[in-house]
Amino acid sequence: MNPDEPSVMNLCWSSDDMPNQATMLTVLTETEDTPRAWLETGEHLMQVLLEASGYGVNAAIMNLPATSTEVREMITSHVGCSGDPILLVRFGRPSRKLVTSRRPLVGLMLHPGFRH
Repeated sequence: MNPDEPSVMNLCWSSDDMPNQATMLTVLTETEDTPRAWLETGEHLMQVLLEASGYGVNAAIMNLPATSTEVREMITSHVGCSGDPILLVRFGRPSRKLVTSRRPLVGLMLHPGFRH
């Protein structure tokens, strides 16, 4: 990625005015539909997700716009994107930290289904 070259990925729309400020929905668009653009879009998205993670912000990626022409057209008509919408990304902080139960390693290794 060269920062002097024009980007192939745009932040088309952001819901930062939503009543619940705990989340933000964004629409990412591509200006080109080429393998190079797909790769660069992934690289840019990776940088955004890593930066968000550093601030304790989680992301949920929805790729339905990339797989459905109808969804792309609906998003474009509702939010006025330039370029093709390819991803919806919801950013937010969890309201509480979820802790999942874990088996002790010894208990897992001694389980009848464990094969080594």
